[in-house]
Amino acid sequence: MTIPPPIRPTFDLELSMTVEQAVAALRSEFEADGEHPFQSRGQHVVVTVPARVRRFWSPYLSMEAEASGAGARLHGRFSPKPAIWTGFMLSYIALTTAGCFGLMFAVSLAIIGKSPAGAAVLALLFLLAAAGMYAASQIGQRMARDQMNDLLAKVMGALGLPADRGQASPAGAGAGSENALPASGQGAG
Repeated sequence: MTIPPPIRPTFDLELSMTVEQAVAALRSEFEADGEHPFQSRGQHVVVTVPARVRRFWSPYLSMEAEASGAGARLHGRFSPKPAIWTGFMLSYIALTTAGCFGLMFAVSLAIIGKSPAGAAVLALLFLLAAAGMYAASQIGQRMARDQMNDLLAKVMGALGLPADRGQASPAGAGAGSENALPASGQGAG
């Protein structure tokens, strides 16, 4: 069984610098760049693409640095604009919940000897809409792929890491992978 691609691609980088050095390097890179809007607070950095190329599907990259062994680990997660992500998740949860309750109602109707057809169809429609939203998230990732790779390359450069270490690996890579961006050309990515 294959694991479906994540709704929000993530990556983890093991660094040979302290948490403070990693955050300072990222902050310095994006301040010097001046094009990529970013925010930094403590060990957390959020960055997005320049306004001139930003679209509805453009990614935000949220990164958290934490101590790990002799160095630091940088955990990054791509997602859409926070307001879009919140609306997406609320809709996704509502549709999935409504679909599950619809299925329970259909089963209850069947148990008491009444026709569950209407409730079952309605439940199926809710669940199909939720599946459609998941598919839309994968299409959005495909459309934002170049922007995600550009942001990742900028991060890799700021941290002094080789650019090829930031290239996308196959979709659905595990949580410990250096980069779990969906690969282009794959059906789900």
